[in-house]
Amino acid sequence: MLNNGIDIVIEIKDLKKNYILNNKKTFALNGISLKLPEGKFISVIGPSGAGKSTLLRSINGMIKADSGSIIIDGKDITQLKGKKKREIQKNICMIFQDFCLVKSSTVIKNVLNACLSDMNVFSVIFGLFGIENKRNAEKILERVGMADKMYQPAESLSGGEQQRVAIARAIMQGGKILLADEPVASLDPVNANDVLNLLKSLQLEKNMTVIMNSHNVEQALKYSDWIIGLNSGHIVYQNSPQMLTDQVKEIIYRKDNGNGQSRK
Repeated sequence: MLNNGIDIVIEIKDLKKNYILNNKKTFALNGISLKLPEGKFISVIGPSGAGKSTLLRSINGMIKADSGSIIIDGKDITQLKGKKKREIQKNICMIFQDFCLVKSSTVIKNVLNACLSDMNVFSVIFGLFGIENKRNAEKILERVGMADKMYQPAESLSGGEQQRVAIARAIMQGGKILLADEPVASLDPVNANDVLNLLKSLQLEKNMTVIMNSHNVEQALKYSDWIIGLNSGHIVYQNSPQMLTDQVKEIIYRKDNGNGQSRK
């Protein structure tokens, strides 16, 4: 629990991840420790190469950290394997800058794909998602403003519409943690604002924890309850948006924080 009495949804302890670039070890995450509040909109900000994407992809298991721990529901997911790890990961959904949709499939099929991990082989092969799942997908698409296009192929949609479908798929998964890796970086300002408003409203409605990577400080200040500042794989800020001063912003976005090169 944080000092203000808010429960912690994720606790990260001394997390490290390095890569080899030009025959030189480079830390993307250099021993970071965090306590992330439950049910809040959290933005991770910092320059390109700060470690933002590595952090999110470590949380959802796409990247394996070299050392340290990521504790969710009292369990260190870096030590889990097989069924036990999948049980935790079912509570973590993710959206990406490039949407990661099956472009030739319909909108509703893309949303229903969130159910595949819970289906048997026969149902997967023949696309037998069930009436209840289809009704749930329809309701979610209505909520994100895409009900009128549910039978159109994803490739026919605009970028903002595709991201709405990706959000619907994440909601369909039913996780309590939504990771958003630069979700509006490829969108124009109007669509970006619409998508972020949707994420914020869903976070409040469902008491979800949204953790978003962003290069845009103004967006982070507008939508976030909590901000993490990363530079060169180090935490240089973790506090409320109200406490983020211009001086701290300069430290976060300093090109070299004295720790060498890092990766995104």
